[in-house]
Amino acid sequence: TEIETAATQFGPSVFLDETWIHDLNARYVVNDEFTVYGGINNVTHVDPFISENSYPVSPRGRMIFLGATYRL
Repeated sequence: TEIETAATQFGPSVFLDETWIHDLNARYVVNDEFTVYGGINNVTHVDPFISENSYPVSPRGRMIFLGATYRL
């Protein structure tokens, strides 16, 4: 789809207002071998646009993650 013809082909809903999505993440290096990390994607829990791609956020909404890495 080209921008010049998108509105005539799909109507005015093809162009949407701006949206702000906030993600937070952090990492803590305990030592040379061990690192802990975590974060929150889509902190403000913005709903995705109704489309097959669920843009600009995941269709699951807010996602919280936590993990660790250990190097031998």
